[in-house]
Amino acid sequence: MIANNKMFKTVKNYRNANFPIFLTAIILIFLMTGCAARNRLPLEIKPMPRVRGIIHNVKKGETLWRISKVYNVDLTKLVKVNRIADKTKIRVGQKLLIPGVKKKKSVLRASSKSNSNASFIWPVKGQIISYFNQKNNRITNKGINIQTKYGTNIASSRGGVVTFCAENLKGYGKTIVIDHNNGFVTIYAHNSQNLVKINDKVNQGTVIAKAGSSGRATETILHFQVRRWNRAQNPLYYLP
Repeated sequence: MIANNKMFKTVKNYRNANFPIFLTAIILIFLMTGCAARNRLPLEIKPMPRVRGIIHNVKKGETLWRISKVYNVDLTKLVKVNRIADKTKIRVGQKLLIPGVKKKKSVLRASSKSNSNASFIWPVKGQIISYFNQKNNRITNKGINIQTKYGTNIASSRGGVVTFCAENLKGYGKTIVIDHNNGFVTIYAHNSQNLVKINDKVNQGTVIAKAGSSGRATETILHFQVRRWNRAQNPLYYLP
């Protein structure tokens, strides 16, 4: 008991004489123990599993959709694993992780063996001024808006059959919808002139309309959508 009282007095005297140093030491001890507690993972939390696959180098003319189809990987999963944003278009030389795949494939070679009409092309040349999922006046864009010159030819992005043709669709003006089978349809809106009618068969690249500003458009644009099973897709994932 006497020894303990002497120790307490010694600590008390050291604390009084060196209070700043003593206080600093106490703070450091708390910080170190606090960091250790924070760095310790709860038992119920499991680390994220590592995604296995191969690395694919993007080549000219390849699209995310074509890559996903050749490797038989879900497009949504491919986008998620590689953290590709809605406004992003893949670039030549870009490295993509193809999950669950062990062997590399030639996307262009596999595409050339299939029907070229199964791929998509740009319906018109121009600058994208509104991207997929972008909001404007509280309206979410379910496609992309491509700025172009009035009267420019608009081509069918893929071969198919015209299933809808309107002269004054609310908000969209002159609009065309083409069915491409396999659940795919493309939509072309704000046209100045429609050049096809319902049940017309069109090939990829067929001129189907003239660019305009009908509907609620305030400038000459093409509103272009790609849908699969009536679900809006990001057109940039399908266009070369």
